[in-house]
Amino acid sequence: MSACTYESMINHHGSGVLADLRETLYVWRERQHQRRELAELSARDLHDVGLSWSDVAFEAEKPFWRAVNAAGPASPVEGGAGRRLFGTKGSLR
Repeated sequence: MSACTYESMINHHGSGVLADLRETLYVWRERQHQRRELAELSARDLHDVGLSWSDVAFEAEKPFWRAVNAAGPASPVEGGAGRRLFGTKGSLR
């Protein structure tokens, strides 16, 4: 007769590919939603957060799988207001 212990019944395959996939899909969906909201901001809202129409166009035209800082450190929405719109789970970086 064998004894089933907690240790013998644990899945030893790490955190799980499905959990990683779910997180990736969540991030992509949030990124797409945030970019859509950014594109809908009024001129006054853009002025308030310190962004120009060209900043918005640059960010909104990116595909959902591309992160905010994919253009490098000079990305127009780095820091400041961009952080509010594109943070982590919140952060889509």
